[in-house]
Amino acid sequence: MLDQLLPVLILLVVVVIFGGGLLFLTSLGAVNANETALKEVVIERGEGLGEIAMRLKEQDLIRSMWIFQVFAITTFRAHLLKPGDYMFSSAMNTP
Repeated sequence: MLDQLLPVLILLVVVVIFGGGLLFLTSLGAVNANETALKEVVIERGEGLGEIAMRLKEQDLIRSMWIFQVFAITTFRAHLLKPGDYMFSSAMNTP
């Protein structure tokens, strides 16, 4: 029985990994590649990664708060987010 299920399980794992990776990469792309207008984003002192992600999502500058946070943490860039006034476009990619 296990011999028959093993190939199916392996295929399922491969499909989930590939699909998840594809979803992750497409979520990092520009929200609107044709947008030329800049939007001001103010990051206040003491705001954490979650609040910054929420602010960017509210301004329609990122596709997913969760993907943004995972990307910032796994690439060791979360500590680089600093308070200040920033100008972003929806045409910008996350990385």
